[in-house]
Amino acid sequence: HGGHGASPHTAADPILMAAEAILALQTIVSRMNNPQEPLVLSVCTIHGGTSQNIIPNEVKMTGTLRCLSKAVRNAAVAEMHQVLSGITASWQGTYQLDYLYAYPSVISTAGMVDILKEAAATIPGLVMEHMPYSLLAGEDFAYYAEKVPGVYFMLGALPDGREPYPWHHPRFDIDEAALPIGSRLLAECVSILANQDRE
Repeated sequence: HGGHGASPHTAADPILMAAEAILALQTIVSRMNNPQEPLVLSVCTIHGGTSQNIIPNEVKMTGTLRCLSKAVRNAAVAEMHQVLSGITASWQGTYQLDYLYAYPSVISTAGMVDILKEAAATIPGLVMEHMPYSLLAGEDFAYYAEKVPGVYFMLGALPDGREPYPWHHPRFDIDEAALPIGSRLLAECVSILANQDRE
């Protein structure tokens, strides 16, 4: 419950709890997770209060959790409950955690990766590069890859002479000349698969 900012001892301050929670949630990544397992936990929004002298009744935070395995995700969600429960209990508050189980990790099938490499070799001038790390971006292609063999690749499409901007940046742009190359690569993969089926 909130109260007057001049009498914080009469309230259970959710602003204080939220501030502690934001910092403490980072210890899930740094102290509760195996450092060999990628994990990112980001609090991205925080909303609470209506006046500079009133302690509000509640604070709402939203964020995202990214990892590469269900086991790591399930452990992190359990640890989020543990952290939030401890902080709110120590300041006479309560919490509610609504966790949306969204996209699973994209896992490419080894055989499909080989087909992609074979298809890329048929396109003159196309250079494939292996990414030295895994991305933790969400991707709905993961649902397809859970049902059937699949491979996910990224198509280099930075316009010449342009500075690269990340996803969601207002100046993000692509060189649309890359799109026919991507289409051809997909078509070559289909051709290889079709010929395999005949063999």
